Parts: sequence; structure tokens; C-alpha cells
Amino acid sequence: MTRHAVVLGAMLALCIGLPAQGEITRVGFIWHYPFVDVGTPRMPEAGAGLIIARAHWPALEPVEGRFDPASLRGQLAIARAQGAHIALILECNPYCAPAWVRKACAAAGESVQAPDGSSDGVPAFDSPVYQRLVEAHLGRLMAFLAAEDAQRTITHAFPGIEWWLPPSWRGGPRELARFQGWLGARYGSVEGLNRAWGASFRSLGEARAPEADFPALWDAARTGLAEPSWTGRIGMPPAGEERAAADWRLFWCETVARAIDRLAEIVKGRDALRRTVSYMTHVWGYAAEWDYSQWAGMAPDVVARLTPHIDEIGLQLPMAGGDTVRADAVIDLVRKYKKTVWALDMMDFRLGTLCGPESLSRGSLAAVQQGAVGLAYCCWNGAKDFNIHPDWPLEQTRALVTQSRRWIDLLRGMERVADGALILPHVAASPSAPGGWSGGPAAFMGWYRIIQAAGLSVDVVTADELAADPRLLKRYPWVLMPPGGALTATVRGALDAYASGGGKLLRPASAGDPGMAVQASLHRMRSASDTPPMVSGPVPGPALTVALARGGARLRDWAAAQGRVRVRIAGRPDVVVALTRHVRGKSAAVCLVPRGGPSGPVALEWIGRAPGALRALVDGVVVVPKAVRRGAIERVALPAFGDGCLLLSGPGAGALK
Repeated sequence: MTRHAVVLGAMLALCIGLPAQGEITRVGFIWHYPFVDVGTPRMPEAGAGLIIARAHWPALEPVEGRFDPASLRGQLAIARAQGAHIALILECNPYCAPAWVRKACAAAGESVQAPDGSSDGVPAFDSPVYQRLVEAHLGRLMAFLAAEDAQRTITHAFPGIEWWLPPSWRGGPRELARFQGWLGARYGSVEGLNRAWGASFRSLGEARAPEADFPALWDAARTGLAEPSWTGRIGMPPAGEERAAADWRLFWCETVARAIDRLAEIVKGRDALRRTVSYMTHVWGYAAEWDYSQWAGMAPDVVARLTPHIDEIGLQLPMAGGDTVRADAVIDLVRKYKKTVWALDMMDFRLGTLCGPESLSRGSLAAVQQGAVGLAYCCWNGAKDFNIHPDWPLEQTRALVTQSRRWIDLLRGMERVADGALILPHVAASPSAPGGWSGGPAAFMGWYRIIQAAGLSVDVVTADELAADPRLLKRYPWVLMPPGGALTATVRGALDAYASGGGKLLRPASAGDPGMAVQASLHRMRSASDTPPMVSGPVPGPALTVALARGGARLRDWAAAQGRVRVRIAGRPDVVVALTRHVRGKSAAVCLVPRGGPSGPVALEWIGRAPGALRALVDGVVVVPKAVRRGAIERVALPAFGDGCLLLSGPGAGALK
């Protein structure tokens, strides 16, 4: 973050204030008050306007029959005194249940179980006792808000947090019976199931699926996806076992999605106007760490599709050593659902606050560039290695917050343009494949980086989405299917139908694949605090620069995807500047955010004529660039920037003065 951006951030904080009527600020800090109270009086100096607070069930109802709203009253009083809004995390999902709720569920035999019959006491997701108690708890909580927050200081509610469903929670007879019922609905009969799996069950009650656990999941020294260990194998053919494992994974992803929606439905039933937001933990792994995502049972596409009572999509999207590819790709996945998107737990899981405000500022603008409107930084104070206060000077924190808010305001109402689609061939662990996986995320990650380096942008489409809607690809002029996943007949049929209908489908072979050349390995990085070790990005250098350039040339030649505008960067061949286009009526925007470090001077080249009057926000400073025509190309020169450049044209450019 440049020095003039810090100064500008200080000035902007004085004039931003509360949002205009009808607009809600969605940029702020996760705040652990009253459980942690460090630097609370200084939060307004950070210029956020939003606090993400916790409604912790064990604190609100430490014993059955006693509702103690003291923590909520304290949070409301401070937010109002500071002129801030609150997005309230309702910590009432099974993992967060207080001891007396866990005890009641255990007494009814309604706790989760591991395959060996052991239990850590967490209520089962479908426990009737838990459902009755959580509904009563939310009723009391929402009644309190109706009585004491009529002015709606609390604008949003997150129904649950820390959503995960590890294998140790999936082994009980209740879970197996629900899975068998799910199979019946999916395949229609035991005969349909036998055809799909190559099995010979006499009834659905005999159906079992192999269950994967990942003992090495947290081992930072490993390379590649964690090799699974298996329980429940029943001697089916390899293809059938793989299909059964995939069904088991999808069943649990749907279980989590429906549990989130059930809590949201309760909240909306008592207050239809307060906005509900999902809090999807571990979704950062969906593009790069398939083992984490299977362990957690969290799939952002499944949750987005099966949660009608969720108004806005919240995603846990940290960086890793400054690399934003996970967040970028997952936002590109959910954006098609046309809901407001939040990037939650914004921080660097590898470095914590050691990443520095400059890196987090680039990560914030990258999330906004991809389509996020909400940013929740983790955290103000209360998590080891992640305490923005007091680790960072307040003026630097304020600069990154106010710059992010300004980008969000300038892009408000604009639609991100997708040049094409990139298929995410996410697969479940396989009992019969070498190492336990029939594919991996490396080619997808590599192609995603190539697309960004080429100045293009995409919607990410998953295999599960294609299975649910085979016609989904019709809206895209081109589709890239990277190697790395075993596809079902339905998904293969959707791709073939797209190609036979005139769509441009690229399916590079595994051998010599440019994506694999870019993301050549899946080495891990040691992480801050107790966060999971994440896949490292490619090492910058000449080899990476050449691989990105070759992949980009192949992509443009194949798809004729020169686009309306492309980016050329002088002096920093090791830095990719991602380019996205946004439109609203006659207004347009081009967002440029460097990945991996500050950019050199940038030249934007339009094929044809550049838009009319142009204004740019470069590291928080307004610049009036000029366009120069050279033959069929019109070039706009921009200075180097550290955080990002937002170029506006048309009526929207008047907002930059």
C-alpha cells in the first residue's frame, strides 16, 4: 500500500460515515467482544462501519431455561455508540451447542458417531432434540432483537458458523439410514442403485458406501492430496466403488447445505427483513485442497443451490502467502447465483498478520474485483497470529478498509462480464485409484492462473452443477475442461451437447497440458496459528512467465478470446495483473489488481476504440488517463500501482473527481 494511499484513506474515513439509506456497509472486522475486549474503543478509527459480532449459544443460555442477553446488549451499545452496524453470527449449529444441549441429545441417542461407534458428543444434524432446542433458542434470540433492536443496528445474521462434518461424525446408524433414503430418492429403487454402482443389493437397507478419512490432512510436509484410509468397503467393482464414494460425499455436502438452510428458515420465519448470510467454512479448499473440502463436507455450489432461505452468500476465503487463487475461483463459482457475495475471514492463513497490510489490501481488491461486496477481516483481536489490532498501525488498516469500501461503492450495481467458463472437475477420493484419488486440482489451478494472466475472466462451473443442470453451459461462448477429474456420463453428455451445439470446447490432454506446466506441484506451506497447511503457488521466475505466456497464447488462439481489452505490464514479467470488466447501462469499468506484488507501468489495449471519457482510481488516487490510437488498437497508459487500478468510463466516470 503506497504512502499516498494511506493518507487518502485517512481523509476518506472522515467522510464515509454511515451508508446512504437503502445501502448497507458490508466491510468490517470479526469482533470477539465480550469474550475478548482489546482495543474496542479504537475500532472507529479503522473506518469500517460494520462489526461482525458473535451470538454464542453457550453464553446466551449457559443452562436450560435461562436466557442471558448481556453479551448482546453490550455489543449493541458499543455498535450504536460507534455509529456502526452489526452482522451477527448465530453460533447455534450442532458444533456450537452448549453442554446441556449436548447432554440432552446424548441421552436421546442422537449424537454423531464415528464408524467405530465412538462419539465426541456433538448433536446429530437431524437430531429431533437438537432441532427442538435450537428452534426455541432462536425464538428467544429473535424475540430479544425484536424488542431491543427495532432500529436494526443488526442488519445481517449468519445462521451458524464453523460448518464442517468430518468422517468421525458420519458413522452412526441414523446417518446410514438417512443415506439409504437419499439413495432411494436419487436412483428410484434398489435396482436403479445396483445399475449405477454395479452392486447386487437385495434392498436399499443393505447399501453401504466406502468412507474416507485423511490421517495426514494436517501434515505440512506432504506433497499432493492426503491419501485416504477407508472403512466400509464392500467388494464392488472399482467403478462402482468410485461412484458410491462420490455419492457418499455428495450426500454429506447436501446434509450441510440443508442444515444451514433450516437455521436460516427459522430466522426468516421470525424476522423476514433481516438479511441472512451463509458462513461457509473450508470452502477455500474447493479449488485447490480437495481433501480438506471432502473432510469438511462443504461444497459452495451445493450450498448456493440448496439454501433458498439464505439471502447472501458468505464464504471463508483466506489468502495463502499472498496467493488469492482460491478466493478468486470460488467467487467465480458462486457469482452465477446472483446473490450478494461476502469474503469472510479475510486474512492470510499462511502468514497471519505477517503478510502486511499491503498484501491484504491487494487481496481485498481482488475479492471485490471478482464480485465480493462484503469483506470480513479476521480479526480485530482474539485469534493468535491474526490480530489486526494492535499488529498493524491504524492508519494502514484504515487505508485498506476505506479503499476497499470505495471500490465496492464505485462498482455497485455493475455486472461482472465472464468471457467464458472453466470447469472445476472436483472429484471425491477413490478407493480404487492409486494414492486414493482419480484426479487432482493442479490442472484447474494452472489454467485458472493462465486465464488471469491472459487478461480474461470466467465463471467457474462444477461437475455437480452440470449434473444438476446439463444446459448450464449454453450461456458461454467458450468452455475449457482441464484434465484432472473423472466425469460421470451426465457431465460428459453435457459437454458433448455443448460442443455439438456450436460451443467452443477446449479439452487439453494431460500430456503436455499448459495448466500442469504452470501449477506443476501440490507442495504445502506451513501456516499461521492452527490453520491448515495449504497448497503453495508456483514459484515466480522465468519458467513460470514462459508457461503462462504459452498457455495464454494457446487459449487466445483457440477461443478467439482476444476480448475488448487486454493488459500489458512493463518491467514486471513476474507479476500477473488480473483484469475484469464490469458493465451497467452505458457505464463500464475495468478492474486491474496485481497478483503477487506491485505492478510495473500498465498499458491497456482496446481492440477497436476505447470508451469515452476515462477516469482511473490508482492506489486511491484519481488519474485522468489518455487514449492513443495505433492502427486498430487504442492504448491507455497507466502508472505502476501496488494495490489496484479501477478504470471507469461513461456516466459512471463522473463518480471519480
